[in-house]
Amino acid sequence: MVASLRGVLNGEPALSPGLAMRILDELRGNGSRRVLVPDRGNVALSVREAEVLELLRHGLTTAAIARRLFVSPVTVRSNVASVLKKLKVANRQAAVGLFETGRGTC
Repeated sequence: MVASLRGVLNGEPALSPGLAMRILDELRGNGSRRVLVPDRGNVALSVREAEVLELLRHGLTTAAIARRLFVSPVTVRSNVASVLKKLKVANRQAAVGLFETGRGTC
């Protein structure tokens, strides 16, 4: 702790190990994001799956998501299916519902 405090006083950033790992993962481009899901803990989604889930949360349709992400509707459906499987839910509404309650975080 003393070394960390000295580092901060010398202008070095103070980062928790968890935050440092998240930053490194982003810089490395490992292609995954973690979402906190109630009663399921952290679930790893690809960056694209996380984007699709976020757009679903905003009420966008498959066609609208496809236009926004410059992909085909078939690709969006594939991403949605993968999200549903990873979140262990039956449909889009259930996936979005996990986060609408305020208990889960993307």
